[in-house]
Amino acid sequence: VVLPWRKLQLLWSRAALEGGDISGPVHHALPMPDPMMVIIACVWWIAGFKRLARGLRLQKRLGLRPGELLGLQALDVLLPEDLESSVYTHGILNLGARTGTKLKRAQAVLLAPNSFELTLARQLRDRLEPAALIFGAANYGFYNGLLSKTCPELEILPYRAHSPRVGHATDSWLQGEDFVKIRERLRHMNDRRLRVYLD
Repeated sequence: VVLPWRKLQLLWSRAALEGGDISGPVHHALPMPDPMMVIIACVWWIAGFKRLARGLRLQKRLGLRPGELLGLQALDVLLPEDLESSVYTHGILNLGARTGTKLKRAQAVLLAPNSFELTLARQLRDRLEPAALIFGAANYGFYNGLLSKTCPELEILPYRAHSPRVGHATDSWLQGEDFVKIRERLRHMNDRRLRVYLD
């Protein structure tokens, strides 16, 4: 804009700007492994946060973003018994149906037949009105704050609201799953974001 005749010629400046992302301090969420997730969920269950305990397990098993999980309404959970077809046995979670996901559009996640994830979704939706938020008034700040309070009490690493999603990616990678399959399941637009998780 200032020097239009120098467009695409300031190579050193461009390299310095691009390198700034690499040299800055790292603020990634720590990957939450399954044993830690189960321990935290048990503590929440005992403390009376039963829905959030189930939600934590669902987030970890599916690799959901915290906002996608906490924004779910009962009508976003479609169970096999809701469908008139006897052939379709999957469940569906509609993510960001009203507000969009991080990709600025609604997305969906399939729940395999007879899976633990499908059982969790069924339990979470049970006896709720269609428009009811599954996790009530719990928002990102509350969810993250609950983790911030629980981790020091248990004397474990400081996990955050994205840690279950990062843990899902890390566990899948360590188990030898294909990078592209992980990226598609986590619904990343490009490889770069997933590589940040795996770093």
